[in-house]
Amino acid sequence: MEKTKTFFFSIAFLIIGIIGWGNVVTAWAEFDNFPYWEARMELISPAGVHEIVELTGKAVQNVFIGSEGIADDSDSNLLDEVMTSLVSMELAGMTLSHKPVLVRLNTISPPVGTIEEHINATPGILDLPPFTDVGSADSFFDVFFEIEIDGQKFYTFGQHLQAVLSHTPPGPDDTYENDSCSSSEPSPLLDETGGLSGWQLGCFEHRPNPEMEVDIFPSSIIEFDLNIPIVGPVPITMNGHMTHIVSIGPDGKADDSDSNGADEVNARLQDMIFETVHPKFGIIQILLDPFRTSSGRIEENVNNTPGLLDIPPFAPQGSADSFFDIFFKLSISGFGETLFTSDPVRFSSTIDHKPPGCRTVYDGCISSDIELVDIYGNPSDFSVGCIKIRLSGGTECGGDLDCDGDVDGSDAAILGYNPHRFSIEELAGNFGQTDCLSGMTSHEKMVSD
Repeated sequence: MEKTKTFFFSIAFLIIGIIGWGNVVTAWAEFDNFPYWEARMELISPAGVHEIVELTGKAVQNVFIGSEGIADDSDSNLLDEVMTSLVSMELAGMTLSHKPVLVRLNTISPPVGTIEEHINATPGILDLPPFTDVGSADSFFDVFFEIEIDGQKFYTFGQHLQAVLSHTPPGPDDTYENDSCSSSEPSPLLDETGGLSGWQLGCFEHRPNPEMEVDIFPSSIIEFDLNIPIVGPVPITMNGHMTHIVSIGPDGKADDSDSNGADEVNARLQDMIFETVHPKFGIIQILLDPFRTSSGRIEENVNNTPGLLDIPPFAPQGSADSFFDIFFKLSISGFGETLFTSDPVRFSSTIDHKPPGCRTVYDGCISSDIELVDIYGNPSDFSVGCIKIRLSGGTECGGDLDCDGDVDGSDAAILGYNPHRFSIEELAGNFGQTDCLSGMTSHEKMVSD
């Protein structure tokens, strides 16, 4: 049955491709944007080594359904269904040996699928929330993936991803799996010539719409040495802001996906902008590389409560290791240069709260300088030395969430979009304080100004 449906919808999408998407009735297309798509992929190396790679990123799908949930029984099995298509996908992660992994759609074939209800309680309507009060549905996509491992590209055969949906768009726990998840039979990966590469793809799970929290750090600081040709190392301090997306709900649910006895959650750096004006070299900026995903993780240090991230506010006490693998670009107006990291830079920290507090430092220092390349990937003469980021975010003075030394209206605004920072009562009790930086060192005060 699934193969018949796949053939039917592949033909349908081929026709759409011929006549043009613009000729499809636009009222039928529901455009679903997934800013935080989460996946877990089993890779098997040519040497037979199995490794689980956690991936995060974004994707877009079209569901050909109207606002009222209009659907039809196109395959005459007494169940209504609608057509779907994956429009785009960009996922990123890291192997245990710190090799970057990127996953994209391979456009060799349109990634198409369906959503088909389980019970036809309302003929002509997809019996699935939000169109009906209750209901569930089978969904699938047939997808060809491009998988890049440490700069080397591989290609999958068609992957049949299946899920049982509780909602459209998918609910937080709705998960797509490929056939290898149930059969344990891996699928070979092809190299760029179309030959067998020796690599294999095992179980590939996708959660399009997991629970997540957005942590905004509006007054963060980045410090590093910029190595400039002929000039040498120049110390740089920049102010800016960062936004983290963390795959966790208000109850702190987490799991031990790497089977090391500690629960963890995935994260992604959504936004990062730092800027300063140097008297000799003009405007210097560091921003995220928009073409590559910067992903990360938070993993508890002690698993006191299995299934829960053992760190405040989810647990009374605890700490966790946190990291982000960041692709960034650096622009220097005085030289007319915009440069990029060829590999992600791992920034690590130990945190005792989620989100981290004002004095949390993410350390990106490695044993050698970070080489920078131009937009074409060619090596430049510039590099970055030891680099660190200090977050704003607030535990210095019960409510100073932006780390500016005061508890005021701006902190109340931050609390509005992340209630885990502090309770309203605590912020109200400290409202009006102006000495929150009194416990900081003179250097910390300086970079907070």
